[in-house]
Amino acid sequence: RIIEPVLIRNNIFTQNNDALFIGGLYEYDDSSYNVSVEENEFIGNECCGLYAFNANGLILTGNHFKDNKYNGAYLYDTDNWSQYDAYEQAAGVYGNTFDNNGAAGLYLDYSYYLPVLENEMKNNGYGGIGTEELYGCQFSRNSITGNGWDGIYLYFSEGCEITDNIISGNGTGLLPEELENDPDYVY
Repeated sequence: RIIEPVLIRNNIFTQNNDALFIGGLYEYDDSSYNVSVEENEFIGNECCGLYAFNANGLILTGNHFKDNKYNGAYLYDTDNWSQYDAYEQAAGVYGNTFDNNGAAGLYLDYSYYLPVLENEMKNNGYGGIGTEELYGCQFSRNSITGNGWDGIYLYFSEGCEITDNIISGNGTGLLPEELENDPDYVY
């Protein structure tokens, strides 16, 4: 469990199962807070480049996720909530590259208010961004191209804003599952 701010920068993670695991192991009240993962390479790992479980206030910036067998990064119950205001304002996924991962470049599951801005998701086997149960998400200024299935796959999500992205050459582009009749969504 990590409470004080932690910086993980300029590392190469390769040929691991989950290259980097951040979070509580078993209990939802066993969270890790305020971890900043910057300018790392996650290449050729057996499962995921990064697996974050209940890692609130997580900042991912300037990383390269490439050729991982499943997801480049999988964030479960990772929210923009932190013990320190500065981390809460900065928490999110910024300026990363997700390239040629076997499943989604970035998969977000059961997360709140976590912005995904200015990333490049390309040539992933499943989708650029995969989601399940997001609340208050913001996807903006991302380049999402050449992914096998979906540019963005939204499943059971609400309060999301998807603006100013380039979504091109994917299997289906934007798939707003269960959202087609909700006027509160911005596409």
